[in-house]
Amino acid sequence: MKNRFAFIVDVLFAFFISFILALVLFNYIAPYPYSIILALCACLLFGIFYLALSDKKRKKESQNKSEQKKTQELISELNFSTKAEQNAHVERALDNAGVSYERKQGWIFIKDKNAILISKFSFNKVGKSDIVKAFNLINKNQTAYILSESFDLEVIAFAERFNGKVILVSGNKVYAYLKKHGALPQTYKYKCFSERKKKGSLKNLLDKRKAKTFFTFGALFLLFSYISPLKLYYIVCGCLFLVYSLVLRLLGKDFKINEQTADNIL
Repeated sequence: MKNRFAFIVDVLFAFFISFILALVLFNYIAPYPYSIILALCACLLFGIFYLALSDKKRKKESQNKSEQKKTQELISELNFSTKAEQNAHVERALDNAGVSYERKQGWIFIKDKNAILISKFSFNKVGKSDIVKAFNLINKNQTAYILSESFDLEVIAFAERFNGKVILVSGNKVYAYLKKHGALPQTYKYKCFSERKKKGSLKNLLDKRKAKTFFTFGALFLLFSYISPLKLYYIVCGCLFLVYSLVLRLLGKDFKINEQTADNIL
């Protein structure tokens, strides 16, 4: 019910803003009342486009939230698991993928790729010393893959110094690899500990909640255009605020769920 009400509000919001913007435009190229008629037609056309795009967006968000929840459940499980249990999950995926490997003491050797997989899932971040240890385990023709939930920027930059000999693989890609090869756990012992993280980047630019603020600015600027000698300035600024408000309402995010990306693995 709440989602349906929010969708109706979004539709009305989009219709109203598109009508105002169209009316400002057609007011200069068509006399009254044709400007209103043209603005209504443009508003209806935009409404059809908005409904189609919004429906597609809602379906994608629903799918993303489901995948993000499952990813966090797997990462939490791996963080609590022993290294042997972590390797067992990876080995199951390798078996299903037909990849030849050997079990080593604490890591996995991939024969075809001449690479080793080191699972480092835990609540302690991977550090520079872990990168050096992984590099010391391989010869000049081999590559080391370190699997963990995430990596600090400083550690990522440090790993890049090894010219591709040490590759960091985030938990997102581990989930994608296990899912692709049917190796996701059937049950989770630590499911209740899975966490969701909020995304910080671009938050101020794409925060859907700020659509009302920019709409208010846009409406005020358009009103000021009727009493100010700088008529064109206020009209342009008002329209820009309204357009940005519409973009936020249409494409903005609520940042309740972190949208994650995957790194390369094998």
